Amino acid sequence: MTQFFYAAFGLVFRSAFPVHALEPRRLPVSERWDVDICLGDVPSPRGPVAIDEMFVEISADAAVLEIPESGVFRIAAGSVMEVRPWPGATADQTEAYLLGTCVAVLLYQRRLLPLHANCVVRGNAAFAVCGDSGAGKSTLAAYFSRAGLPLLTDDLLAIEQTTQGLKAHAGIPRMKLWRDALHAFGQTSDGLRPVSWMDDKFEIPLSQLASGSFCVGAIYWLRLAENGETAIERLEGAQAVAVIVQNIYRRQFADMAGESRVYFETAARLAQQVPVFAFSRPAGFEHFEASAAALVRHMDAMTEQP
Repeated sequence: MTQFFYAAFGLVFRSAFPVHALEPRRLPVSERWDVDICLGDVPSPRGPVAIDEMFVEISADAAVLEIPESGVFRIAAGSVMEVRPWPGATADQTEAYLLGTCVAVLLYQRRLLPLHANCVVRGNAAFAVCGDSGAGKSTLAAYFSRAGLPLLTDDLLAIEQTTQGLKAHAGIPRMKLWRDALHAFGQTSDGLRPVSWMDDKFEIPLSQLASGSFCVGAIYWLRLAENGETAIERLEGAQAVAVIVQNIYRRQFADMAGESRVYFETAARLAQQVPVFAFSRPAGFEHFEASAAALVRHMDAMTEQP
């Protein structure tokens, strides 16, 4: 039986089928994998809770998600991801939720913190940029990539408490960008893979991708500036914790599994050990590059601090 091995989020995945968004890796004979991805006759959830057009059943050690037009997924014990593709669904449609929502559930089960953020490496540290959908995270990721800065991940960032401190792990080697953002950078969508169910969003493979894990240097909360000016402001205490909690990926699933205390404690630890900033930028693309360059200069100044 053909097997495919991939590394992402600090984990090694063994899959029974190819996962196009992940980079294949050769597994040494002495190394084990952490997670099995397999096909199976996963039953629909019983008495499910409806969340964002998904039907969800979650217990302390397992979750079943039924996602119309994508598939039915079972994630168990942080080590198994079983998939029953939806009839007629394309591989891209099934993979869209497998590598997003389902991976987030897996990370919760493994006591890792999933953040809705992209992440760039400067010096020997990882700098995360989080924010609401539409705030411009992926456009910033595209700026980082075009500027030759190595990205660690786009959209979903896994943070782990280790004996060496809080580490950010490399994620999926691609980003998703809207058509207007592509045009702003002088690119077209020709030859790019469209994102499932989104006619104007496309996947872009990352050429400048960092690998491995890095200590978290800072977290930036991206928002639109009310006065139209770029600003970077340090957040402290409960405000910093609230920003981190607000940007946890699918945290309602952790709530359903009774893991609220775990992610809140990790968020509080992050806010204590890592500086958190509000990064305000003007709307639109007219001043985008100037704002992005100001953010990179701030990151570089942070790397120079002891």
